[in-house]
Amino acid sequence: MSTFLIEKSTLVLIEYEANRANRFISQCEIARKQAFEFKDAKFFVGLAYQRAFLSQVCYLQGASTDLIIDLLRQAVSDFLIGLELGYPTEAIEINNWFYRSLVANDNSLSHFLASLPAEVWSYGETFPRFQAYWGFAQLRRQPDEAMKCLDFLYGWCFESGDDPEENEEDQQINQLEQNGYHIMHAIFTRDTDSAVQYLHERSRLRPIIPPEGTRYELFQPLDLLGLGLCAIAKHSGLSINLNEPSIPLILLRPHGK
Repeated sequence: MSTFLIEKSTLVLIEYEANRANRFISQCEIARKQAFEFKDAKFFVGLAYQRAFLSQVCYLQGASTDLIIDLLRQAVSDFLIGLELGYPTEAIEINNWFYRSLVANDNSLSHFLASLPAEVWSYGETFPRFQAYWGFAQLRRQPDEAMKCLDFLYGWCFESGDDPEENEEDQQINQLEQNGYHIMHAIFTRDTDSAVQYLHERSRLRPIIPPEGTRYELFQPLDLLGLGLCAIAKHSGLSINLNEPSIPLILLRPHGK
């Protein structure tokens, strides 16, 4: 397994979780039909997270891009089944899965997420909500809407003032949000050099154990959201040349179905 600066102790935990995920998926496939009949939304969402995690582990293990992307596409599809069955999601999840759908290169999945009514994901943090809105606008080629999101996020990230009671984790999240704004602005203005600069910065700021957390994910070895932003950049006509192990652009290249 490739380490690319992953600590040995973390790698051991990732391998353990990967074995557990494999067993979980095998058992789920047997129960899949029954779970659908009983409208078990959490079953499909849990399956989605495990598949997405395995897709990242497969990359670390040197698997083919076809296998990696196929696993990720199945993960996004399972998440959408969970939504259709009534899974109570929130902004951070919609944001993460939208950008994962872009990495999976499935426009039908991306447009489905972009068209969800707001009441489906009425809860959650402000930054991921507007990062998702911005991505939706970019996907639909709606520059005015994308600019409105950037204007709002600039105020959110840079004009809200410092909180003296902020802890280290909050500061880390704020740094990631400010960096995310810069990446999005650079993509929007087609400033390739700045986009690459801030993507490099993102790779230094973002930990493998995400500070924002998710309901079913302990580790994110790859930066799928960062890779999704690169997919948006590509969609917007930018040619991103980036050498960051956690943001493997090879996964955005054309591949077999």
